[in-house]
Amino acid sequence: MDLELTAISLLAIGEQAVRMVVSDPKQFTAERYERFARRLLTFTSSGRTSE
Repeated sequence: MDLELTAISLLAIGEQAVRMVVSDPKQFTAERYERFARRLLTFTSSGRTSE
């Protein structure tokens, strides 16, 4: 996995998540993003990705 692209992508996801939580907190809750982030990290660290 390309670590530089991964870091840039995670930063972009985080920045967009903050925008969405602030602009529509009923639909995009912090808890929803927490679940998403945990699943994403589990998926990417499980070896199911390829280089």
